Formats: sequence, C-alpha cells, structure tokens
Amino acid sequence: MVSQRFGIMMVIEATRTQPQNDQMEVTFRYSYLLHALKLIIQNNGQQVQKVNGFFIDTG
Repeated sequence: MVSQRFGIMMVIEATRTQPQNDQMEVTFRYSYLLHALKLIIQNNGQQVQKVNGFFIDTG
C-alpha cells in the first residue's frame, strides 16, 4: 500500500501458519517505509534530526 500524499509505503508479507498439537500459530509481518529528506532546516535556520525511532501508543 502506498500513500504519495504522505510519502509512506507499507509492506505486508504473506501470513505464515505453523500447526502445533492442538493450536495454530499465525505470524503477520509488516513494515513502513518513509521518505525522509537528507537535511531538514527550520525557518530559524536550525537543522532538524531525522526520525530514528517509532513508538505506538496503545492508551
């Protein structure tokens, strides 16, 4: 899935299943690819660091 407006691409891998006795383990994997400029400068001339980490707030 791609969003040209927001510069994001989400890559979804095929679902994997693994049978275990009386259970079934299911694995979903996905990743986000973001377009990041090499150098971002604010209006006041200060450089902005690139995004190095992402956190999901579930609360």
